[in-house]
Amino acid sequence: MRLAMDPFRLLLIALAGWLNQQQHVIDYLQEENRVLREQLGAKRLRFNDDQRRRLAVRNQENAAAVWAKPPSGSARVKGRTSMNLFLGRRAPYT
Repeated sequence: MRLAMDPFRLLLIALAGWLNQQQHVIDYLQEENRVLREQLGAKRLRFNDDQRRRLAVRNQENAAAVWAKPPSGSARVKGRTSMNLFLGRRAPYT
């Protein structure tokens, strides 16, 4: 007898729901930014030192995640390894 909801399907459905919710949050924030930019007009954004520091810290965190270096001892990167690094997967290095 086959289960109505096996664990893999349940996990997949939960993940899809969470991703959908995250996409709605991103869409809302993008639209909010558009509205705020319309209100601001042609004026330039001016940040104080604390705001600049917070943006720089966030940018460094994001850049570190994207440009993660492969483990030492790997002479070269083959094939799809760069995509695996970007997606956060561990790939065998030769």
